[in-house]
Amino acid sequence: MKYRGIVLLAKEGHSVALCCDLLGVSSSGFYDWRKRPPSNRELKNGELKAKILNIFSDSKETYGSPRIKASLEKDGEVIGKGKVAAIMRREGLSARRKKAFRPKTTINNPSDKKSPRVFEIEKTEVVKENQVWASDLTYIPTTEGFMYLVVVMDLFNREIKGWDLSDSMEATHTTAAMHRALTNIEGKPDDLVFHSDQGVQYCTTELRKIFSFLGITQSMSRKGNCYDNAFAESFFHTLKNELGEKCFGGKELARKAIFEYIEAWYN
Repeated sequence: MKYRGIVLLAKEGHSVALCCDLLGVSSSGFYDWRKRPPSNRELKNGELKAKILNIFSDSKETYGSPRIKASLEKDGEVIGKGKVAAIMRREGLSARRKKAFRPKTTINNPSDKKSPRVFEIEKTEVVKENQVWASDLTYIPTTEGFMYLVVVMDLFNREIKGWDLSDSMEATHTTAAMHRALTNIEGKPDDLVFHSDQGVQYCTTELRKIFSFLGITQSMSRKGNCYDNAFAESFFHTLKNELGEKCFGGKELARKAIFEYIEAWYN
């Protein structure tokens, strides 16, 4: 309505007479409208807006229009979802979205001894199999809780040499993936570089004993630089996209799907 527009413009300091002239209404008509008592509909809309504002505030700004509508109906209010949404839009009310929980898979302990970055993705040319292995860890959501997948990838042909899927991020599972990778090659590796991030799983004495015994050179990414381990990160992205599951229906289903993907399809 034009009169309501004039009220808003007047609050911003504009002349009522000039606003009336621009909108093609008379000043006397505007002032007569201002003197009229609000209609039942206007009162009803005002009360509804106040209720919506209160519910939104009480929810700590987390309720959207469906939940506000449900709260109003509990109080006996009969209202459509579209009307609630329209009022919220007019009042600039937008529910805060809760961020999905994502486990932090790289845990850096400052007291752990770190290895230098021997493999430099921007400089090192991988020309043969078993020259550089890269390892990383990701989470797999299931309805029974998170699982954690560790992989050891050969950067020459992107083959997954070893992997382990478990219920925890304990370092023993990283070591298990490494053991599996070593069983997939003949003899001892020759001049192999093992690259990973600086996570605690890669700083263990047990894993470093394996490297020392087999003459494997350990390499670690720069702190907080995921680009240094981009090939492993890319594999996880591809795996999750191609499996097409945001959340598996159980841990056994996840285990079966990942086994089939890596062993029967990807490799």
